[in-house]
Amino acid sequence: MKYFPTVPPKMLSILNKGSVIFGITLVSVMVPPLIYAATWPAIDAQEANVAAAIANASDGDIVTVPPGVVTWSTQLTITKHITLQGAGIGQTIIYDNAPKGGGNQHLILVTLSGDNPPFRLTGFEFGIPANYTVIVQPYGVGILEFQGGGGTVVPGMSANVRIDHCKIKVAGVAMTFRNVLGVVDHVECIDCGFANPITASTFGGWQPACIYMPNWGGKDWGHGSWADTPNWGTDKFLFFEDCSFTGARPLWPIDAYQGARYVARNCTFKDTRVGGTGTEGSVRGTKEVECYDNTFISTHPMDVAQACHSGTILVHDNLETNYRNGLDLSVTRQYSDQGLGWAWGHSTGRSPWDENDDFPQAYESGTCTAIGSLATTARSYHTATLLANGNVLVAGGTDGTNSLTSAELYNGVNSTWATTGSLVVARKAHAATSLPNGRVLVVGGTDGTNPLASAELYDPASGISSATGSLRTARYYHTATLLPNGRVLVVGGTDGTNPLASTELYDPATGAWTATGTLGTARYSNTATLLPNGTVLVAGGTDGTNSLASAELYDSTTGAWRATANLGGARNLHTATLLSNGTVLVAGGTDGTSILASAELYNPATGVWSATGSLAIGRYYHMATALANGTVLLAGGYDGANFLTSTQLYDPASGSWANTAGLGIARGYHTLTSLLNGKALVAGGFDGTNFLASAQAYDPAVGTWGGGNNVTDITKTWLPDQWLGDGVSFILINLSSPPDKNGEHTQTYLIGNTANTLRQGRGPASFHIGDNYEIWKVKTSLDQPGQGSGILLTGLPPNASPVTWPQRGYPREPCYSWNNIDPTSGRQMDIVAQQPSIKSGRDYFNRTPKPGYTPFVYPHPLVNGVSSTPTPTPPPTPPPTVQVTVQTAPIGLAFTVDGTTYSSTQTFSWASGSNHSVATTSLQSGGTGTRYVWKTWSDNGSISHNLAPTTNKTYTANFTTQYYLTMSHGIGGTVSPASGWRNSGAAISITATPTNNSSVSYNFSGWTGTGTGSYSGTNNPVSITMNGPITENASFTQNNVQVTVQTSPVGRTFSVDGTAYSSTQIFSWMPGSSHTIATTSPQNSATGVRYVWTKWSDGGAISHTVAPTTNKTYTATFTTQYYLTMNHGTGGTVVPTSSWKNSGAVVSISATPASGYSFSSWTGSGIGSYTGSTNPSSITMGGPITETAAFSQ
Repeated sequence: MKYFPTVPPKMLSILNKGSVIFGITLVSVMVPPLIYAATWPAIDAQEANVAAAIANASDGDIVTVPPGVVTWSTQLTITKHITLQGAGIGQTIIYDNAPKGGGNQHLILVTLSGDNPPFRLTGFEFGIPANYTVIVQPYGVGILEFQGGGGTVVPGMSANVRIDHCKIKVAGVAMTFRNVLGVVDHVECIDCGFANPITASTFGGWQPACIYMPNWGGKDWGHGSWADTPNWGTDKFLFFEDCSFTGARPLWPIDAYQGARYVARNCTFKDTRVGGTGTEGSVRGTKEVECYDNTFISTHPMDVAQACHSGTILVHDNLETNYRNGLDLSVTRQYSDQGLGWAWGHSTGRSPWDENDDFPQAYESGTCTAIGSLATTARSYHTATLLANGNVLVAGGTDGTNSLTSAELYNGVNSTWATTGSLVVARKAHAATSLPNGRVLVVGGTDGTNPLASAELYDPASGISSATGSLRTARYYHTATLLPNGRVLVVGGTDGTNPLASTELYDPATGAWTATGTLGTARYSNTATLLPNGTVLVAGGTDGTNSLASAELYDSTTGAWRATANLGGARNLHTATLLSNGTVLVAGGTDGTSILASAELYNPATGVWSATGSLAIGRYYHMATALANGTVLLAGGYDGANFLTSTQLYDPASGSWANTAGLGIARGYHTLTSLLNGKALVAGGFDGTNFLASAQAYDPAVGTWGGGNNVTDITKTWLPDQWLGDGVSFILINLSSPPDKNGEHTQTYLIGNTANTLRQGRGPASFHIGDNYEIWKVKTSLDQPGQGSGILLTGLPPNASPVTWPQRGYPREPCYSWNNIDPTSGRQMDIVAQQPSIKSGRDYFNRTPKPGYTPFVYPHPLVNGVSSTPTPTPPPTPPPTVQVTVQTAPIGLAFTVDGTTYSSTQTFSWASGSNHSVATTSLQSGGTGTRYVWKTWSDNGSISHNLAPTTNKTYTANFTTQYYLTMSHGIGGTVSPASGWRNSGAAISITATPTNNSSVSYNFSGWTGTGTGSYSGTNNPVSITMNGPITENASFTQNNVQVTVQTSPVGRTFSVDGTAYSSTQIFSWMPGSSHTIATTSPQNSATGVRYVWTKWSDGGAISHTVAPTTNKTYTATFTTQYYLTMNHGTGGTVVPTSSWKNSGAVVSISATPASGYSFSSWTGSGIGSYTGSTNPSSITMGGPITETAAFSQ
């Protein structure tokens, strides 16, 4: 929509300047003449339509926003000097749902340049929508932010900002003011800061209002405000007038940083205090505060109504109820980040605002003459390789987060560092070897995740690395040794899982790798040394489990390895150095249990190791190098508890070690390289906390380490003494650097360390050879940031130039307090000093008005009519109330207060002694598998009871959290206990019992658990901890079934899976597996005996398949038959005829005589036969039987 001002442009020419007409305001105070204001109405309160109206407005115009309740989800950005006018509190209500979480994300962002016309925000209410999901804001970032600059009233600031007649209840810091001056009046801040009682959420800032004035006077970090005159009683402040700050008890309703100056007058502060922040950041703290004609009321006893942590404050004519003291006067100590930090405010003793009038001390000055830090990156696990031109290439490594590609060159002539071409592949724990053609072979290592097979060549002529052939096996923690034939031997290492025994050869002519002989023992973290006879000695290391004592020799002519004598003791992470006499010195390391100080010598002529002098301190992760004078320099390392600064020299002639000058900073994982000029260069490493960029050079001629580009290299050993208290720090200044806009040279902060040396804090100061430096000992005061603690220097280092401490700086600004009264007792509320160094009568004055001070006259030009009465009328004493908090433990459960249900912590303001009811329910669901069982109220009342508190109270409904344990099992067993609810944190023993009986047998195979505290594994029984809902399932595995195959009667033949048997057989089969059982019929036995198959016990055919799932017996049943032989003599016949009869059968036998014959008798043989004259007769088949009948004529 196109917007038009409410007064047509043609009317503007006839308006009298300085008058006010409906719709057009001409401002005559603090605004240049001939500026008119057109009014641009937004069609509604939606952010898009307000922004559209602002887009049409010009500086000096008014944008009106009609009544309405809306939620803004987009930031409104304003860059014009306008008035943004709502319909009033309770009329135009804006709920804040704009994006949060960034340093420049707000609900409204106002960015101003210059002083005029004024900017004004008036007539709004700001709140949070229902069911607001809190997004944490960065510390000190307001929902409403006002940024200024470019003004002339105070250079670097914008004056004439007014925020008035607004109500703010938002999630976090309400307002932030950066480089603006003006007035905040009739603004009500409720529940801003800590927690909002509706959501019970903690927000990302503490203060309703935060003030920053870093650019005062065109400087930065607040330096300009600190250097400027106090301007007491002037308009060069941000004023808070007739405002109220109540609600959630924010710690600081108004907080100030970076040289901020503000005035609080005619305001009401409830349950809070007024003050400002000291120098807890790399900037200056609060500069000045005027606090008068305010009412402070605390509903619970508080220590102080005001606090001064830096700068100065005037406090007068305030009413302060329920505070123990008036003003807390303290100096915030300097923050330390892991022992390192800034000298906040850059207090050097040389700046015009530094005050040092009672602390005369000497300082050190000198000239930087030696090397410096690595050019770009702190690193360890890197390589350092001496080039033919005397330079040193430092490549790769890690900065503690990532493996590095960067590479740097140390110039051996002028002792400076410069970057060079990066590696092709980021790597650490690699190897680097200088080749005869001048190039450097960089091979293997790890990128932090995977071992590397890649290799590359660095060309010093071009400063570029390029890929070459890759290793056959990726590896790191290996060695690489240049052989006399120009090839490079890579030995051992690890692939990240296993130690390696493989070795490879690199041919520079072809750029290819070939396999060579295999080590007798796989190893890594070993040493490899080229001996004068061309063989390579590999010694010690680890196989991944144990440190090794073994040593091996590589014959470069045959490509074979052979064992040589073992070291005197196992060791890895040691050093090995070839001495000028051809022997090899091995020193230090660890055997996996102890840190070793021992050293040994290997004699290639005899192949024998012998002990030599021990180090003064056992160590590993150290470095050693042979110097041109034949001695060996060993530096740094780790003794198992601390990284070391100590260094030692080994004399081959005496076989002993001697101490020499220590490193400036403890380190391990570094490099140590002998230079062509006879010195040795140490670079990078790790000190136990930080990865290091520092480098130092050792000069054997004087036995000292040189200085360099940062203070860790300008090392001076000071005599140890006690730590001082408040206000002492040390600054290193590069006097040769150009001054910045604050008039200061490049500088960095120093602290003392356990080695009694000075050590660099953050932000190293850059030096070049020939630069002049000074080390200052700084004493701070109330007016001076840079607070901190340091070491007392009891002497100057050698060759230092002592200089008398200058007497300089502006006079100290003391604090004043007068006529601040507790209206309930009439007691004067005085300043209380927190440090002994803060002196009454100089740093502060109680009950004494500041001489020559007059408060700024009312009304303020931007307020237009605020009451001119400077002393507020005390409010009537409110009826006594108590603050009652009702909550649950754990939070978020339901309870009722006076019949209303809540599910978050609630705070009520009740008349003292009034009756109320609290109640809750049990059981309460907490989601699947979770419930809460009421246990007690904190006042021991019943689950529903009445109360009548007379003091501030918190009533907590305590619940026991319970989680459901689901117990289940597969086939083959049972589990215990049964499923059910268990208390949170309870340890439950669970047991699985497999089924075992005559039919089936199972084994327990494992638990599968889900949920926090559950168990998955094979232990049984086992204990679980109920840290959440848990399901445990037991699995069982069935044992083989036992199968018996037999015959009845026994001894008959049968087959199982084609194999014949004639005796009972027992088989162990997998459950359900298929097998074939069979027999034959009939089966003959002794004469006259046979067996006829009747059935299988499972009812199967004579040959059939079975698949048993339980223990089974399969029986082939046979009927036994005997042969009956019937014979007769002459003269008759017999019946029955001869045949097979079943065992036990009763058979009737009969003899019939022929004519003329008579039966005489039976003659029988066999069990059950008959012999006699009875005819017919019966026999029983108890075996084979023969019966013969005889006849007579």
